[in-house]
Amino acid sequence: MPTTTTIATNYVGQVAGGYFLEMIKEANTISQNLVRVIPNVPDQNVYLRRMNTVEGYADYACGFTPLGDVNIDERQLSLKKIKSDKEICKEDFRQLWTAAEMGFSAHNDNGIPSTEQGFMLTDMGNRLARKIDKDIWQGDGAAGNLAGFVPLLEADATVIDVTGTPVAITAANVEAELGKFIDAHTDEVLQSDNHIFGVSTNVIRAIKRAYGTQARSNGTFLNPNEFDFEGYTLTEIKGLPANTMVGYNRENLVLGTSALSDLNEIRIKDMDEVDLSGQIRTKIVLAAGVQYAYGAEIVLYRPNVA
Repeated sequence: MPTTTTIATNYVGQVAGGYFLEMIKEANTISQNLVRVIPNVPDQNVYLRRMNTVEGYADYACGFTPLGDVNIDERQLSLKKIKSDKEICKEDFRQLWTAAEMGFSAHNDNGIPSTEQGFMLTDMGNRLARKIDKDIWQGDGAAGNLAGFVPLLEADATVIDVTGTPVAITAANVEAELGKFIDAHTDEVLQSDNHIFGVSTNVIRAIKRAYGTQARSNGTFLNPNEFDFEGYTLTEIKGLPANTMVGYNRENLVLGTSALSDLNEIRIKDMDEVDLSGQIRTKIVLAAGVQYAYGAEIVLYRPNVA
């Protein structure tokens, strides 16, 4: 059954040069290197090897007395393969303003108009990027979805959990909630390299408004590109659900993928070349999964929904 293509037009007069695409929330987890990415994972599995040495010291005496422990284990990262198929009837596009691009043959030999194809692929690409970014953090693992970090962290008793306010984070309470989040970090975690204080978009919006109020009241202004709280830089993670914060070392959180190009590749095929059906097919197939090494080094702030 072909994909439902809804075309609504009362075209009379002049076309305003192309299509207006709906705004899609930007994806930034991969583009800003907010997690470690391992591409080309073989056999849909990769193992995160962990090593801990436990110190042991004793007063000196002649001889050799082994003390301490060396613990080596691993955590499995499994990929999940998902897809998106669409089938579009080329005849539907003959009613559009750009139908002349299809040519004048009754066979629709030239496929859908190139203008529509270009904008369609752009829109699909934007939505694919956003889908992946959201699934990395929020994915529930249901049909068609990847499994994301937040559900995994919520189920892990070793993660440092912070129970937040039962109401939305706003300019009025953002500093208090950020204080809870920062205070939950251990000294060792705070001192580690590559540590990220990741917050959802509404938290960034709230702190900017609070800072803006302060700036207006004392006559100073902050750099709008810097989101600083008590000397700690906050990073907006656009795939996080609202009212969520997560503190972690970038190397601790891993995204495994098949070919990295699969995360932004959309394939298109004119089926007239195969079965003379008059259809265009598009296909997205990707395999990805997330995992982390040490839950005890991650701080997760979630709203109190009880």
